[in-house]
Amino acid sequence: MARVKSEKTIYRVEGRIKEFTKLVTIEPQSGTFTIKMPMEIGVATGENEVHGKTLKDVEAEYARVTKDYNSSEYETAKVICYDFDYYSDGLEPEHCTHNNSGIMIEVRSGVYLEHKGTAKSGKISYKYELQPSRLKYEVKSWSMNRGEEYKGKILWSKELEDFFFHTQESMESIIKQMDQLSKPAMLVSFAMNQKLLEAGQEGNRG
Repeated sequence: MARVKSEKTIYRVEGRIKEFTKLVTIEPQSGTFTIKMPMEIGVATGENEVHGKTLKDVEAEYARVTKDYNSSEYETAKVICYDFDYYSDGLEPEHCTHNNSGIMIEVRSGVYLEHKGTAKSGKISYKYELQPSRLKYEVKSWSMNRGEEYKGKILWSKELEDFFFHTQESMESIIKQMDQLSKPAMLVSFAMNQKLLEAGQEGNRG
């Protein structure tokens, strides 16, 4: 691809002005002109780049896609996104999120604003904005920043946020007890007194 021209331009994202270097290239053999769209516009419209037989054509395509993006309509909902990851040698593979050895439980959750955008072309995209909450271990998923709908979600309620908060606190309580058991003397004392690891010692407090 050979460079034809580049110029600074601006576009609007959620009310903020962003600067973008619009680069026009040409494919020498076919003579096709190409402009790569800004990432946010590409995600929202499904068009990551535009093409044209002439410079005028590709500029017109860039303007069309930008206009499509600017005319998008948005719906916003408050949701809890979550991710459960668990496995155990004692369970059948179909009852685990993946195969591994030993035992493991991981729970991630966070409160988000889900922005559902519908472009004029009909393309639907999603964006997730993390909100302050009591939940400490937010979801880490590449799909949340790629315009895709995150599947592990549920509409927010105080009761659901409390549930995930207490679940996290209960698991932290077990981890703290396990840390104590890493000391041989504590392990022996625990076993001799026939104690069991108890979840929720801290998580069940109001």
